[in-house]
Amino acid sequence: MRAAVLVQDAQLVAELVASGIEVDRPDKSLRTPLHYAASRADLQTCRILLTAGADPNTSSEDSETPYYHALTSMDGVPELSALFIEFGADPRLLVDINRLDEFDRTALHYAAFYAHLPLQDLLITTLLEAGSQLEARDCNGFTPLHAAAGQDQARPLRRLLEAGAEVDVANNVGDTPLIHAAKHSRAADEVIGVLREWGADPLRKNQSGWSALSLARREDVSGGNFDRLRASLSDLFDDYDALVERLDTPLHRAAAAGDEPRVQDLLAAGGNPAAADIAGRTPVYLAAADWHREALLALLRTGVPVDIEDDRGQTPLLAAVLGSSGSPERLECVRLLVEYGANPDHTSRSIGSARGIAETNNMTDALVIFASAAGSVRDGGAD
Repeated sequence: MRAAVLVQDAQLVAELVASGIEVDRPDKSLRTPLHYAASRADLQTCRILLTAGADPNTSSEDSETPYYHALTSMDGVPELSALFIEFGADPRLLVDINRLDEFDRTALHYAAFYAHLPLQDLLITTLLEAGSQLEARDCNGFTPLHAAAGQDQARPLRRLLEAGAEVDVANNVGDTPLIHAAKHSRAADEVIGVLREWGADPLRKNQSGWSALSLARREDVSGGNFDRLRASLSDLFDDYDALVERLDTPLHRAAAAGDEPRVQDLLAAGGNPAAADIAGRTPVYLAAADWHREALLALLRTGVPVDIEDDRGQTPLLAAVLGSSGSPERLECVRLLVEYGANPDHTSRSIGSARGIAETNNMTDALVIFASAAGSVRDGGAD
């Protein structure tokens, strides 16, 4: 029977049924002939088997019924779904909606992902009506809405949003569906438009400190869907650029340039060394990241907190340590920061601690600096 179904020989299937063969005999995976006929969208064979008493609600080893296979077939047609309903298929028994695969994905994740299924809309609706969890997360924190946001059709995305999916839900690295759509070249123009229509926040930042809007304003970013994102968010650019200009103070610019005399003048005029720019970076962070020792020292002497994190959770010490091996200028900045109380064990949520990075990359000089500061307390300024 199974062989006849696989080659879609409806006449042979009918003859086998007439001979009295068991129509629901399962294989090792507990799939019946009806499972295989449904996955091939073989309407004629499905009708023969169902008429002969095949059970449309029997579950395979994967907890999938023949009706589920009918809805997920790449050749599915509405008549096939109607046939199963006619013969008693119960949408509530379609599949184990809470079952997770090896990636912790549910049937709804896959329903949202496979945008070219002919019966995708019906599949998603059926899964939702059966109680599928809209906010189920896979091993990377992606929800079904993330899966839909990366596709070249907006219908599944809109259907999930209409069902109440959280539009700004973040995955394990903080990417919202809007950011996820921007990173995927196949995502349709309409996807970004629908997300904005439903209130997606273009200023919501991921763990790398980037929002959809800040990504759209980066001239060095290309590929993916960034051109479409720029077009969609262009109405916000003037406000965003004004915000960047307001937060990017003269002290930030002087620190980033290593202009120590200018830093001194701005501090004397009341410049705030703890002010954060659009990415959460302080002047101390910028001076440390570009290893400007004299500018950094001028800032540290104000008593500014030294472990202020940017939007990625990174401190000035972490910025200085990155790539410090073999660079005397950076090592001097590392030394200064530690002398002024920077904690080498402060852990960034994205890349770990300064000590951990130094150990991983065999930065012996930096590790010596950390070791010499262990257990000690700074008792004065640095020269």
